[in-house]
Amino acid sequence: FTFPIPYKENGLNYSKQSFAGTTHKVKVRACNKKEWSAYRNLALNPFDIRGDSDFYPHATSNSECRGESCYAARNAIDGNKSSSEHGLWPYHSWGPDKRDDLWFKIDFGKEVEIDKLVIVNRAQYHNLHDSYWESAIVEFSDGSTEEIKIAETHNPQEIKISKHKTKWVKLSALKAHENKWCAWVELQVWGKDESFKKD
Repeated sequence: FTFPIPYKENGLNYSKQSFAGTTHKVKVRACNKKEWSAYRNLALNPFDIRGDSDFYPHATSNSECRGESCYAARNAIDGNKSSSEHGLWPYHSWGPDKRDDLWFKIDFGKEVEIDKLVIVNRAQYHNLHDSYWESAIVEFSDGSTEEIKIAETHNPQEIKISKHKTKWVKLSALKAHENKWCAWVELQVWGKDESFKKD
């Protein structure tokens, strides 16, 4: 896969130490069938990038507040769950503009089987900066949909859905509880990937 080093604006949603210095090391290994096919968060990808990508899962949306990388869609699948503030790493989030046509999509790059979402709201409620989306429509690649309810909490919230085989999930019709900023610091999609092939 291709991973462009995120300079300048695109580097703001990573620790300042991530790409610092002059000596770097990358280590990669193949996972085994047990790891690959385990019940797990299939949306997790700390290496996702903004824009086009050839590495999945990949997150996109139709809005990232003011076009700033600290509010990019990829931030909601990188595994970071810091939810009490907003802005630069480690408080980055998917934080869109205030719109009524928002959508957020995770493409898995292949068919997987899923049955649960876990959502972590950005919960800067203490100074009245944030609100939350109280409901959304989840669409699957087979054309089916489900409506989900979302609570006002800073804790991860599990949302059971029917079992689906799908290549992607798209959340839309996001209904804000109040006309304030709404954001997610993490969206997990739990299930299994049975596509393991051993050469």
